[in-house]
Amino acid sequence: ADMAQHPSPKICGEQNNTWALLLRDPQLCKGQTRLLQPCFERLLIAYTRHLTRFRWEDVEEHNHPHSSLLEEAFDEKDDYDLFIGDFRSKTNLNIRMISGIEPKLAVNIIHQRFEYLFNTYASGNIRDNLHPSSSQLTQESTAVLNFEGFTLPLDNTIHGLPDWAVDETKTNDPSFMDPNRVTIRNEVRSLLGDIASKIIAWNPNDIWLKFRRVTLLESLKYYWKHDPTRLISAIDAFLQCLGEESTDGGVLSNDVISLRKKAGVSLIAVTKMVPHLLVGWLGQLSDRCKTLLSMSSMLPANRMHLYEFLSCVATAVEDPTTRSNFVANVLSDALNKLESPMVKEAISSPDSLMQFMGVIDAGANPSTVTDKANVERVSNNFSELFSVFNQLLSVGKRCQEAARKRPNAGIPVTESQLLATQNLASFPDEGSISINELSLNDPFVHLWPRILPSLMQALNTLFSLWHPSNQSKYFQNSVQ
Repeated sequence: ADMAQHPSPKICGEQNNTWALLLRDPQLCKGQTRLLQPCFERLLIAYTRHLTRFRWEDVEEHNHPHSSLLEEAFDEKDDYDLFIGDFRSKTNLNIRMISGIEPKLAVNIIHQRFEYLFNTYASGNIRDNLHPSSSQLTQESTAVLNFEGFTLPLDNTIHGLPDWAVDETKTNDPSFMDPNRVTIRNEVRSLLGDIASKIIAWNPNDIWLKFRRVTLLESLKYYWKHDPTRLISAIDAFLQCLGEESTDGGVLSNDVISLRKKAGVSLIAVTKMVPHLLVGWLGQLSDRCKTLLSMSSMLPANRMHLYEFLSCVATAVEDPTTRSNFVANVLSDALNKLESPMVKEAISSPDSLMQFMGVIDAGANPSTVTDKANVERVSNNFSELFSVFNQLLSVGKRCQEAARKRPNAGIPVTESQLLATQNLASFPDEGSISINELSLNDPFVHLWPRILPSLMQALNTLFSLWHPSNQSKYFQNSVQ
């Protein structure tokens, strides 16, 4: 444990496999001997420090306090990048196991680290490695690097916590109500609640600090399911970032695009974990998403995230009819586009699809591939067609996942119906089943009659393109 705190992360990393073996041994960790517990505090402190990436430029320019040591440990930047990826992967598991063994200690260490980072860097006053034109913090700024390095320890500490350390609902379980465990649980929930409150209240001005705030909120997904009091505020923070604009009000910068995409991914990750806790706000969330979807600057990927988000929440609605109607309403725009004359014409034949995608025009006149207006038109055509199928795929997958998690595992016959059946040789997955019965479990099913005709036609057209005669016809010119 003392060696793990050596300034060189490589020395700490070389111990990871050994610690993993020791932590898996119940006689060492959970027996009365408790041989390893005295080492946990030093080990966790070392992990939280070494998981923070340092700038290799600082090593080369001897601006890092341990430049000479790090130059001996790593040959070049690529060597360090390869190491830090492997180090983080192995360290994640060790942090998770320590958290499961000593939850109070693990959360205390994480809270202390968070307090230091939040008090030091959250204000954005420490400014280095700024963007040359916007003067914003960048990915290589010290504040951003430190919050990035804190994300994994927070995520894995919460993920590794035993249920008794955070779940206060099982009051009838004697193992949960042990006085010592109750004391630990109260302290753990208090510390995690403090972290959650400060992250939600944090309102940084720099795009990359907003990005790190989103990642920290996502890391709390295992905490929200046990204490949802601040969950809706976290969801609101994700939705705010989905509508983030550039600081100059012009074209979206790459940093803003990255923030929006990360906010969308994090929104889905949290919602998948606790959709049932958001059902009560479904109406308000739907209105908020409609406002965002009406924005002309909304990215196609984020539109998909919003549809997927609403479908995740909708699958937790108990009433099958309400659930199905809401999913149908969420996908109404995609279904209308799929049935529009433009899409039907585009997928009607290989000729129509290639004309729609600009391939035929490129063969007849190669200069069209550099014509700005033509490129924009073809790009919009592709985006429209691709987005329709992608939205249907994303929502369909979420609905199917939710259906499989229901008590009957997606089989559209309840246990009581099965027991009441006279013919016991007739299993619920045999014989004819109406689409209405299937829709009781999967709210996406009743949309298949509207989707299948266009989907089958699109598949037929795409498969036809693989025929040698069509290959030679449509792809004669290299620009095609």
